[in-house]
Amino acid sequence: MEYLHTVYAVLQRWYISFAELTPRLIVGILVFLFFLTTSTYLSRWSVKLFHRLFPKTKK
Repeated sequence: MEYLHTVYAVLQRWYISFAELTPRLIVGILVFLFFLTTSTYLSRWSVKLFHRLFPKTKK
């Protein structure tokens, strides 16, 4: 029975660690998605601006 108690204690620690990590993980994913979408729009905008400033490069 001591073995089951040890396994239960380890699983409980993992659960608590995961519960503590979850908010930071969600914030990290949101920040990543924000920068991903922002970089996509900034890239498109900079290409349009570059083609306006240098029209011969539109090939």
